[in-house]
Amino acid sequence: MEFFYFSQMRAPSYLVQQWCYSGLTGADLTIYEPPLPVIEWRKDLATVYYLATHLKAFPLTFAREAKTPFIHSSLYSQSLPKQIKDTYGVCRLYSLSIENNGLFCFQSLHKKVDEIIKEYPTLCSFSDLLASLQSLILYLLICLFDKDPQQRRFAEAHMNTLNQWTRHVWEQAPTEISGKLSPWQAWVFAESVRRSIIISYLIRGVYHLTRFGYHPHSMFVETLPFSRHTWLWDIPSRTEWTSLPPNLSQSIVSYHEYTNEFANDLIHPYHLFETLLLVIRFGKDSFNQHLGIA
Repeated sequence: MEFFYFSQMRAPSYLVQQWCYSGLTGADLTIYEPPLPVIEWRKDLATVYYLATHLKAFPLTFAREAKTPFIHSSLYSQSLPKQIKDTYGVCRLYSLSIENNGLFCFQSLHKKVDEIIKEYPTLCSFSDLLASLQSLILYLLICLFDKDPQQRRFAEAHMNTLNQWTRHVWEQAPTEISGKLSPWQAWVFAESVRRSIIISYLIRGVYHLTRFGYHPHSMFVETLPFSRHTWLWDIPSRTEWTSLPPNLSQSIVSYHEYTNEFANDLIHPYHLFETLLLVIRFGKDSFNQHLGIA
């Protein structure tokens, strides 16, 4: 089964490392082909706060529901990697500390981060690479927006590792998925990979916004794909999946295409995942105005 868009949407290597700057301070919803600016929200605290607040909540969502906008609820239904099991435990403790207004032991989180970094070079399967990336994302989100400067520095010190692992997962993504998986399982796996990569770059963007007041956009990120029909993420079972048209799951859109289609009223965001991608591009106020939200 083809791993849609990881073979077709690879950007030229020279574009992967090339930042595309311009003098613009934001994106214009009226432009059909928006440029790639250094997106600045220095004075737009509503945008920065919105993005940071929702990203910070991902570990709490994972503790409560065992899923996030980039980890499907059924992704690990058959086999639970140690990395994900440990991460769930840490997120659960973090959630309880929030609920009870208590102290969270960041030392245990730091230890788990050290463990997955030490184990990463020994990993043999792509599934383990993905699980490690997803774990690191959740660990760093707990620290990145914490009120304690020491925890923020810890997250910042590991941002380069996050970038390296994200690029590695992107490079190692298979062009074929095991035939042992059902069509639904294959889609869940592929879309979780695609979303994990995108969310990682989104985190980097929001980190830049909160730390420096700008987000350097790249052509590489523009090519990153995900399912055009984002509501498929909510399909709860294989039974419901089999009732869908067979080609529906194969419809893929790049981030660049998605933002263009939104700007031209061709699509409407259904979930937080798409909303975050659009808000970091257009800003919270412009996004709300485009949807007619007061």
